[in-house]
Amino acid sequence: MSTAGLLSRFASWANRGPFTVRDLSRYRIVFGVLVIVSLPDFTWVSGVPAPFYSPPPGPMALLSGPPPLWLMLGVQAAIYVLLVALTAGLYTRFVSIAVSVLMLLGYGLTFSYGKIDHTILMVAVPFVMAFSGWGGRYSLDSIRKPAGVPDNPQWPSRYLAMIIGLAFFTAALPKVASGWLSPSTQSAFGHFASRLVSGRDAPLTELAGALHHQTWLWETVDWLTVILEAGIIVSAVSWASFRIMMAVTTLFHLGVMMSFGILFTSNVIAYGAFVSWGLLSLPQVRWALKKSQVWVGGVVVIVLGVAVFVFERFFPESRDFFLPGIVVIAAVIGAGYLVFVVVRLARRLIERRAAPPTPVVSRERESRRT
Repeated sequence: MSTAGLLSRFASWANRGPFTVRDLSRYRIVFGVLVIVSLPDFTWVSGVPAPFYSPPPGPMALLSGPPPLWLMLGVQAAIYVLLVALTAGLYTRFVSIAVSVLMLLGYGLTFSYGKIDHTILMVAVPFVMAFSGWGGRYSLDSIRKPAGVPDNPQWPSRYLAMIIGLAFFTAALPKVASGWLSPSTQSAFGHFASRLVSGRDAPLTELAGALHHQTWLWETVDWLTVILEAGIIVSAVSWASFRIMMAVTTLFHLGVMMSFGILFTSNVIAYGAFVSWGLLSLPQVRWALKKSQVWVGGVVVIVLGVAVFVFERFFPESRDFFLPGIVVIAAVIGAGYLVFVVVRLARRLIERRAAPPTPVVSRERESRRT
């Protein structure tokens, strides 16, 4: 097959998907709210002495030290205002890209002190979904620029799935290369023990510690972890398999949180992009604003964004209350979807067995008829 043919087949595959404008628009609201309540504080970097500033290769290396506090406060406030605008669907495409850029700046600065967290998906989602049409419904944009049928390209969702798969695959490769799967070591238990010694407990810490002598169990955990991380990008070839893998991954994150105390909140927020939110039966809400009054919505967005920023300054511990709950809710949704898939498969098998056999006409009889 020629290169043009391969590109054509890839484009056709990338643009196939089940996600409607209603699905994506509702997810935009879910994403905005969850990021607002879970966004970390970036301003602390301004209080760290410049000699400790050691960024990895990249744009942050152009700075000789952390920005001043007034600038970081401005960045933090701007992110909150943009997140409220994203939730309301005001200038959705521009706001989506802008919030990704500012969050990338904030995370880039915090990562310049030696510890890099698993938060890149939080940054990738709005940047990719900016081109998905997720501002077409339940938004101020739908009032500002009413249209008959909003654009609903599927390739942003597909690319986001590939980004998630690639992120997990790059986590699996170092494990395989470093001997994670060696039968002589139980790497998952080693990580558990290191956190236990450092005093970082979790709800199931005592139970997991009681199983320390079950080497076969911890070795199984090692293998299942690598299989899951390496398999996500493979599952992305099909929406059915990818959604199942995402559901399984939410349960994996719940187990990690309960056993190790490690939160992958930003990950599970990203997985929400593949939920059919439009299937939820919700009461219809009509916007009271007219097209000429959209500026009122803009003022409300700015006021709410600043209010959220002020609230987070006075009650910074509030985000710690929401983070575990987001992981739990994601796991509940994932478990529900897996149950749905199993029930649907069982029904199909029962219906297939109950259906009368289709009569088969022999080739000889068929040839006589013709």
